[in-house]
Amino acid sequence: MSKRLQVRRHTDKNGDEASEAGLKRFEDEILVTDPEGITDAFVGSLCSRTGQTLAGAMGANGIRAHVHEADKRFGSSEMFNGWKAKGLLEKVKTAGSLYAALRMILSTPELMTVESDLRAATEGAFEKIEDDGHGLLFHHSPLVEMTAKIFGYPDAATLKLASCEGIMLEQDDEGNITVTEILIAT
Repeated sequence: MSKRLQVRRHTDKNGDEASEAGLKRFEDEILVTDPEGITDAFVGSLCSRTGQTLAGAMGANGIRAHVHEADKRFGSSEMFNGWKAKGLLEKVKTAGSLYAALRMILSTPELMTVESDLRAATEGAFEKIEDDGHGLLFHHSPLVEMTAKIFGYPDAATLKLASCEGIMLEQDDEGNITVTEILIAT
């Protein structure tokens, strides 16, 4: 009995809020994979735009799902602010992506801690999804890309995901989690 989890970036933003244009774009252009099959949805406390994107996705796609609070190990304001203070956004210009920039500013032990936390948070999300279920989680770059790397996507460092794009993870009967698809806007 496999389980699936879509891990997507939030929609376009206006400060800490989802922008009206971003939510409209989501409704018009972003199709959530298998909306009728989504059994579980996860909302994070990092900032309001992830919850606003989830609410928009559920409304636009008619999703009726169990809503769970996302694990705090998926990220915090303090974490992102610390990375910004270390020059994350400035490094993107030379690194080419937020994930590559993150790898430039964090030490190996720091990266290993973040990866371990993301792995545990993702495994915890799968524990909440019912058998043969399908979850939906809106999250942030560069952690969506890091999640892809953790679960076997070889080109995660060069992956550039736009708003609402992401990855599809699948957990098999033995509990192994792999990236099965890159979810790109149509």
